Amino acid sequence: MKRDRFGGAVGAFGRALPPMPMPKTGPVLCPARVSLYPQVAMLQNQGREMMIVTSGAVAFGKQRLRHEILLSQSVRQALHSGQNQLKDMSMPLLEARACAAAGQSGLMALYEAMFTQYSTCTAQILVTNLDFHDDQKRRNLNSTLQELLRMNIVPIINTNDAVVPPPEPNSDLQGVISIKDNDSLAARLAVEMRADLLIALSDVEGLYDSPPGTDDAKLIDIFYPGDQQSITYGTKSRVGIGGMEAKVHPHCPGLKSL
Repeated sequence: MKRDRFGGAVGAFGRALPPMPMPKTGPVLCPARVSLYPQVAMLQNQGREMMIVTSGAVAFGKQRLRHEILLSQSVRQALHSGQNQLKDMSMPLLEARACAAAGQSGLMALYEAMFTQYSTCTAQILVTNLDFHDDQKRRNLNSTLQELLRMNIVPIINTNDAVVPPPEPNSDLQGVISIKDNDSLAARLAVEMRADLLIALSDVEGLYDSPPGTDDAKLIDIFYPGDQQSITYGTKSRVGIGGMEAKVHPHCPGLKSL
């Protein structure tokens, strides 16, 4: 769909890109992610109500906890050996919920630092499935979001991964909580908040009827829920967890409710 078709949207959700692998020297900012901040700020200043559903807390926390563990092991080994030369140290398997708890502050600090450059205020909201099953909690969430939007604040929304049930281990990311949770969260919130537009960001051009890169792959301009059966999904990328199918499937119920 062309960008000029988005012009009439007043309330919009964006499901931010999943975290990229962190190098040993520290986290990196992908250019596509950097461009997100001025665009959201610009739309906010134009009178649109912007909300972001994000992932990344586990990746931030994993790097942070690994650094702390290595530092702690280094100190203990130096004290026991009495010398600066360190032996090979094994890294324990980090629990995803602990990583999420340690990474939330770093993730929000990044959003705050980037949006501050554009005079845009942000607020953090963490939710779980239980917040949607309880009527009072759902009303409270809706009221909080409405109040933040009224004050021209961009809510940064994430699943409360520190308290959710343990995720299924993933062979590539070793237990990182599936981003399907956030894709489903974005779809649910878009319906609850009656958003005019939901944008699911990805590192590919869009949704294809067959795996991108194949000779007969065609970009789908407009998707209808009934088209899902005719789509052949490819395998997920090395960084992604659910692939394009994980982005499409959670949004079908929301489309049917329109």
